[in-house]
Amino acid sequence: SCQGGHAYTITYVVTGANNQAASDSVIVHVRTNTSPDVQITADPLTVPSGGRSMVSWSAPVGSSCLYASPTKSPSDLVYGTYGATGATGVGPLTKNATYTIMCNGVSSNVTVYVQQDAPKITVIPAVVAAGSRATVSWSAPAGSSCAYSSPTNSPSDAPYGTYGATGTTGVGPLTANATYMITCNGMSFTAQATIVTSTTPTAFLSVNDKEELTVRPGDSITYAWSSTNALSASSKYTVDSPDKCDGGDTMFALSADTRSGIFKSGPVRLCRLGHTYTVTYSVAGAGGKSASDSVIIHVATSTAAAAPASNLSQLASIVAALQSILLQLANISNR
Repeated sequence: SCQGGHAYTITYVVTGANNQAASDSVIVHVRTNTSPDVQITADPLTVPSGGRSMVSWSAPVGSSCLYASPTKSPSDLVYGTYGATGATGVGPLTKNATYTIMCNGVSSNVTVYVQQDAPKITVIPAVVAAGSRATVSWSAPAGSSCAYSSPTNSPSDAPYGTYGATGTTGVGPLTANATYMITCNGMSFTAQATIVTSTTPTAFLSVNDKEELTVRPGDSITYAWSSTNALSASSKYTVDSPDKCDGGDTMFALSADTRSGIFKSGPVRLCRLGHTYTVTYSVAGAGGKSASDSVIIHVATSTAAAAPASNLSQLASIVAALQSILLQLANISNR
């Protein structure tokens, strides 16, 4: 057959959000034997990097066979002359390995293919403002030769071309969405930098699902924040006047540098009594635009909880009844 001795790689590729891509491949080998009576096989034919396989051969009875490896690949059995049948383990294999057997002047060969790990490529940050820069990094199995390119022909500090298994380069300034690609061992992956237009950002912050809250010492509070069209975020808090807490107490210091999140803090300490704290969450968007939102937290001046209104109403009724009884007793004593 015209396909004898060849290996065919079939690759399935998918593309997700932000043009992030992934692929998987299978390898089909077509074995070549110059004689059906002299055969050499390997099982499995494809192994992961560092994997092993089993090589076996067979020839007519009484044959003298020379076992060898044109690629000088590792073998448990020493290369040399053996009988008509034989088997040996081979490996560990980090690159494709070919093994041959020659018996009575007839040869046969088999190749064990090493399935290399897929390369990886990233762009950080993945979302940038127009005119900004980013960093592209890639990695692949040791010893790989990788082609670095850009389907969108976007600017890159490092020239597009062939590099080693790992690399890093700055890219930009970026004025449009940019896709960068790395191809190693026949497998390609891409990563994209997305440009954010000058859309106005928004910021939202709440504490215990409220914008203003009164708490007492011992209580806990839960912040929740979110944003849209934000490239970065930060937070801070202020107090109406110096409190009596030591400098290491950061009860109201919301650590929010993400576009959304939830954070629980507490309990409130006694040194916060009577103070009011304003916590602000701020975001910055493209084009120098920004947004912020704040919550106000009052710490009550007393540690005692106020009596429920229903209890006060019952107490008033009891007092009124006692006053009525005392008035009746006074009238009886005056008779």
